Amino acid sequence: KSGSKALLSSLDGGKTWEAYSDGLTYNGTTEMVREIKFHPQIAGLVYLTTESGGRFYWRNYLNKQMTSWQLGTGLLGNWLRGILFFPQTNAPSKVAVYGHRGILVSENYGRDQWTQHSAVIGIISAAVAPSDAKRVYANEGTVGMMYSYNGGKTFTPSNKGLKIHPIRAISIAKNDTQRVYAASDNGVFRSVDGGESWSPTSRTGMFHIVAVDPQNDDVVYAGGGDWGANTWYLYRSSDGGVSWDPPLNVSDITYPIGSILVHPKNSDLIFVGAAAGPQGRCDEGPTKTIHVTWAK
Repeated sequence: KSGSKALLSSLDGGKTWEAYSDGLTYNGTTEMVREIKFHPQIAGLVYLTTESGGRFYWRNYLNKQMTSWQLGTGLLGNWLRGILFFPQTNAPSKVAVYGHRGILVSENYGRDQWTQHSAVIGIISAAVAPSDAKRVYANEGTVGMMYSYNGGKTFTPSNKGLKIHPIRAISIAKNDTQRVYAASDNGVFRSVDGGESWSPTSRTGMFHIVAVDPQNDDVVYAGGGDWGANTWYLYRSSDGGVSWDPPLNVSDITYPIGSILVHPKNSDLIFVGAAAGPQGRCDEGPTKTIHVTWAK
């Protein structure tokens, strides 16, 4: 639930945590964080979006004089779902958000001056290829999955083999950008032709997140859960989603898994966030994170 610990930070790999919510208040209440991302090119620069639509914050944790989160302006009234970067464009000042008004871009490090990036609105999930900023994937509630080869300015629907339903998360392999994964309410899907067509993997059920190892395109993680059945699961594939290892025991997590972060330089270091309840809330506090070590 909302409170003084809506955001926690760790400087020792997740062993200990401390509150990092200074400035994250709205109408006197600490906000719930929807998504948080590091800037891929600027050390220390962090961005986040919150549950109350249209609120976008930034902060540089390396700047000791910056003691609280800074509110980006020009986005109020938008329901934001996530953050996008375009790291291969040599334009570190370019930051994007997506949500019910589509993709909005700031050329001012996200401080202000947001402009409409495409005509597509109502985006549920989106991702930019790590090694090709022109390749963008997005899911919209009525059109379904779409891909773009011009940086998200225009999109082409692509639902061959994929039913039109909410895709909760999209992940793209770093080296082979033709390999794309989608987490949905009907399982994990895979494309090996850049999103032109899709096929289901052997992982069925409700999945909220999928993530490809930045160091190994063949290693894929998928997590989710069925709220009604009171079951939560986390899987790993070592062959690009063709087969999956037995699920990790996550008995200490009591909510559906909603986020997975694999360290970009140390694949053995993985953080898993439990999406706290149907709206990302938890009676015990904010998103609970555990450090996962997989058996070799």
